[in-house]
Amino acid sequence: MNYLKEIENKRHETAELIRDHVRSQKELWQKIPYLALQVEAFCGDFSKFEDKGSIGKIYIHGLWYVFISSLPSFLEIDCVTGELLMRPVKGPKFQKATDHLILLLDLEKIEKFDAQKIINDLNLKLSRKRKIDIPMKLGLSVYIRDNWVSFRADTQEEWFKKMAKICRVKENFERKTKLII
Repeated sequence: MNYLKEIENKRHETAELIRDHVRSQKELWQKIPYLALQVEAFCGDFSKFEDKGSIGKIYIHGLWYVFISSLPSFLEIDCVTGELLMRPVKGPKFQKATDHLILLLDLEKIEKFDAQKIINDLNLKLSRKRKIDIPMKLGLSVYIRDNWVSFRADTQEEWFKKMAKICRVKENFERKTKLII
């Protein structure tokens, strides 16, 4: 028996199990960008929700950033397909996450791939809606798809509706632009 070959096969099988787990939640991942936009609109500072990086990536591009400081690349979940993607720290192109990168994860980090837990956390945050002081009446500029879009909003609800329309975010996320892979 060639143990090294057997170990390599088991590593690949383990990485595939993790990929399958994430992909199996595709319908749940598609709900997350819309919820994230709601959290941004009605709860304020989304950046304090875990360590998800740029909120805009979630509701504009449909990418859920998985922050794990020990990884040499950025690991993201495509909310449209449920695919695990990686982006090198110095590079704009996404690639399918390698077995090696996936296997660098500590087992306790696997919960970061639980779409239902993320949805529950977002809903919990939404249940604590609060009136926030966003400079809406002063207007807002957002950089979306290589363009600056400016608008005014008098209420959080109006801000949410305008952002959802501008970003083309619906309850089940669909990507309108091609992801660079």
